[in-house]
Amino acid sequence: MKTLNELQPNWKGDLAIQEIVRIDALENYSKLLDNKGRVLVFAYTLGKYETALQLPFLRVNRSCILNLNYVKDAGPTLSLTDGSIVNISRRRKEKVLRALQNFK
Repeated sequence: MKTLNELQPNWKGDLAIQEIVRIDALENYSKLLDNKGRVLVFAYTLGKYETALQLPFLRVNRSCILNLNYVKDAGPTLSLTDGSIVNISRRRKEKVLRALQNFK
């Protein structure tokens, strides 16, 4: 199982990549939310994570990358298992819905 240390070499935690529910943009930082409710802030942009991570991670709008394992319901918005709701951008909607169908 890959760990976050591969993306963040100086980080000393033990978070597995599969435990990340979503990554949100926070100006020039990224806010990672895990399945235990922890919030971690790193000094990398979403673009770095988007190129480094593969499925089940998918960028759904300008400011959010989701782990598709935690998507509970898909429609005009995505409902996550932690109760949050994320909008899909119009430009990415077809790609996101196709990825969800192929992934599940």
